Amino acid sequence: VNSFKIGNKTYWLDKATRVGLMHLANCSTENIQLVLGEEILTLTPEFVKNFLAKLEVYAGKCYVQTQKHLIAVDKLNNVEDIINYDYTTGYPEKITLE
Repeated sequence: VNSFKIGNKTYWLDKATRVGLMHLANCSTENIQLVLGEEILTLTPEFVKNFLAKLEVYAGKCYVQTQKHLIAVDKLNNVEDIINYDYTTGYPEKITLE
């Protein structure tokens, strides 16, 4: 979880980077360059705003699902149940930057 794809590569933007990028998109009238690993993408401010909105919703859903898993695991009574608990379920589908 907490990743998005561009082609076959996976990336993530932490909260501080997402907030800074949103501020930049709100202030900019020119295209924005986004550095992701070795990739440098040139994107319109409108595209950045729309993508970040989707990414923020995705991040929020992932956070809530993780909290649900933590609550569920905390209620388990033995090691075997904890080992067998599937903490990978319930997460939203990863998003793709297109």
